[in-house]
Amino acid sequence: MPNCIAARLRRPSDVQHYCGMYDHLRAQALDPDSSRDFITDAIESYIAVASRPQAVVGSEP
Repeated sequence: MPNCIAARLRRPSDVQHYCGMYDHLRAQALDPDSSRDFITDAIESYIAVASRPQAVVGSEP
């Protein structure tokens, strides 16, 4: 895999493209505290949904 990546980045225009993409992603990223809060909220939401009783298809309410 590293050889494939290295082959793609031989041209200066490719390097510039990927650097620009990386800079864009980095600018959009959350700071460490916000990332931690976001992940914690996602986990708590998942647990809340996963712990709900499941309705059985075809059963009456």
